[in-house]
Amino acid sequence: MSQVQGTIDWTQVAQAGKSFGYAKATEGTTFIDPTFQTNFAAMKVAGVKRGAYLFFHPGEDPTAQANFFLSILMQNGFTAGDLIPAIDVEVADGVPPSTVVSSLQTAVHTIQAALGVSPVILTNTGFWEGIGAPTAFSGNPLWIAQFGVPCPNIPSTWSTWGLWLYSDSGSVPGIAGSADLDQSNGPTLPIYADTTPPVLILPQTITTDATSPAGAVVTYQVSATDPDNPPAQLSIQCAPPSGSTFPIGTTTVNCTASDPAGNTTAGSFQVVVKGAAEQISDLITLVNSFHLSMGLQTSLNAKLTAALSAVNAGNIPAACGSLTAFINQVNAQSGKKLTPRQATQLRMAAQQIKVVLACSQWGCKRHQVECRPRSCGWRHNKSRLS
Repeated sequence: MSQVQGTIDWTQVAQAGKSFGYAKATEGTTFIDPTFQTNFAAMKVAGVKRGAYLFFHPGEDPTAQANFFLSILMQNGFTAGDLIPAIDVEVADGVPPSTVVSSLQTAVHTIQAALGVSPVILTNTGFWEGIGAPTAFSGNPLWIAQFGVPCPNIPSTWSTWGLWLYSDSGSVPGIAGSADLDQSNGPTLPIYADTTPPVLILPQTITTDATSPAGAVVTYQVSATDPDNPPAQLSIQCAPPSGSTFPIGTTTVNCTASDPAGNTTAGSFQVVVKGAAEQISDLITLVNSFHLSMGLQTSLNAKLTAALSAVNAGNIPAACGSLTAFINQVNAQSGKKLTPRQATQLRMAAQQIKVVLACSQWGCKRHQVECRPRSCGWRHNKSRLS
């Protein structure tokens, strides 16, 4: 069906017992049949198995024709369960038979690469034999056009036909004027079965600093592409999901993407959350990058090294005390041997590490590295230092 038939009432067509139909989608590289969008949608609503065809011009760019056809198909919701797309090849455009064949091969391969299925070839025996009856298309379903005969005479390329266009002057309720009439060779129609899984687009390993003893909240983006389905029809699931709190250490995120046909692909990536020890090491690197005076750099690094050793030994109170001493020295040197910006960077980094270590639950004697949880109360004679 095409614009030649005008507006079609597909409900009446279905009620008349017609079970399938092909609508012209495109011609060449630029023409879109103005009735295609309406016909393609209405066939589905009416319960008529729907298909689409490209009217092929061998004299034009075959890849561009195929891609243009595919783009219009996808824009109009082509999906599994629809009829396999067809190429109507019945004109030579004045080019040699060898060019017709090579051009058609390119178009067929382009569609096959995108959909994973060989398109139907609509042609007539006279034209096909005239281009040499190429055997390269024997794997494509044949839609043969031949009128006024009890059984079609098919080209030598094929051993059988799948669809037969047997009349171009039929009368069908719901279609004004004459209509092309087709039948299938038996009960089986050339139905498109989507067997191509989506392609997952995953992030590279995500590395971040812990912001609490529990780890860090990490958000990420995962997407998928599918030549047979628009992104909105794809289902993506990941665990742990984006926005979860990831614990300190390395966590593997497992993702799957599924399309409406049930094809599924899986992939994974890692989220690395740095704990206190790694953050202290990074802070030492930051101190060294500032090119401070040797005395200040050595003093600051000594406190950080002590904190790192304490963390590695499991002595969290001692680590908290060393970090507090580091912060106090940074504050004392802000605007002096440290610029305010440097001091802010160092202070914020150290404070975050203290949060990760849960230092707020510990209290320490001013002159001793001896700490007890706040819940245990204070036992000392000197003023306490938080």
